[in-house]
Formats: sequence, C-alpha cells, structure tokens
Amino acid sequence: MRRQRALVATLLLGVVPACGSPTEPDDYNGRSGLITLIVTCSGQGDAELACGARTVCTGLYCTPAQRASDQDVTASATWGVAAPTVRHVGGGRFAASGIGASAITASIPGQTLHSEPLAVEVFPGRQPQQVYRLWGRVGHGEMVTGPLGTLPRIDQPVDGVTVEVVTGPAAGRQGVTGRRSPAPPGLVSFVGPGEFEIMGVPNQAVTIEVRPSGRAPIRQDLAGPFFLLPILVPR
Repeated sequence: MRRQRALVATLLLGVVPACGSPTEPDDYNGRSGLITLIVTCSGQGDAELACGARTVCTGLYCTPAQRASDQDVTASATWGVAAPTVRHVGGGRFAASGIGASAITASIPGQTLHSEPLAVEVFPGRQPQQVYRLWGRVGHGEMVTGPLGTLPRIDQPVDGVTVEVVTGPAAGRQGVTGRRSPAPPGLVSFVGPGEFEIMGVPNQAVTIEVRPSGRAPIRQDLAGPFFLLPILVPR
C-alpha cells in the first residue's frame, strides 16, 4: 500500500435538484406515489434561457393512472422569477433584464403543485443560465491505494483555506473552508469542517485556485460538472 501525506482538496459541484412539491402523501398501503412538478432548463447564456415544466410521478409506488398523468405543462404553467434580473418572455423562455442572481419557478393554476426554485444568473453581456454550488473539502490526509484505485483520504480537515474561481463567467468568486457563503435564490448553503462552497458557478469548464497557508497556490482545471478530481499539496 502506497501512502503519501498531503493536503487534500476534494471538489464537487453541488446541484440542488429541481423537484416539486407533492399533491398527495405517500400511501404505501394503497401503493401510490407522489405527483411532482419538475422544471429543467437548457442554455449556456448565449441565447434566451429555454425551460420546460413536466408533471411526473415519483416514488416506489406510482400507480398506472399516476404514470399516465405524466405530461408536459410548459405552455399552461404559471412561471415566476425570484429577482428582476431575469424576465419571463413567454412559455418557458426567459431573458436578461439586469446583472445578478435570480431563480425560476413554475406552478399549475388552480392546484397546489409547484416546482422548487431553479437557480439562474445573468453575467455581463450574457443571457440567463443555470448556476450551481461548487463544493469541496480541504484537509491533511494521504493517498490510499485500494480496490477502487489510489484515492485521497482526509484525516484532518483544515479551515481558513481560500479557494477562488479564476476563469469563466464566475471568475473572482471565492469560498473559504469552514465558512458558509451567502446563498442566492435557488441554492442552499451548508459547510462542515474543512469544507468550502462557491455559489453561482455555471455548468462549464473552469479553473480554480486553492491557496493553503504557507504554500504556493495550486491551480486545477475542472472539466467535468459533477465529478472533480482532488487536489493534493504535499506537507
């Protein structure tokens, strides 16, 4: 087994799921599921944001009748925005009206069914695009070789380490391990010892810089949106 003492920054791009609110309780005796309203959006900020709304049955016990009720409700949904940086222009389309964070929601008129807010943001010179919470963990640890290969293992979280996005629309945004960041609409803040979060990062390739105290900064290119390799700094 090969071990290397290191400072480990494990990075993940956190996504808050756009799930909906139930219209009926989970009834395991009657084998029924939950009807939810789900909103999905596409676009990289170079055109109006296109979103869709769909009712679906979720859970272990969706009945045939519930599954048959799955449908696209984009045209009939009532759409809303959390902040005026984004405006609704019709159907599931949204355009920029300012710079900054907002969130998109949908509901069905006359029903209690509504979606969870979907975080979006307008960057300078861009149209709205969906954004996420970039999360990571920093600590003293070691590389351990096991059945899944050689992976980092943290045994001592380290607080106070600054991590910054240095490329892309979110360049300049920072997180500090052990400190929560202000949460924009549609995103949730939560950190533990040695963990950091950077809010409002688009789903695209970016470079981050980790700045452990007393050591040279290390830059890491993040090519994948949800699975990011750890960063190792020898002691």
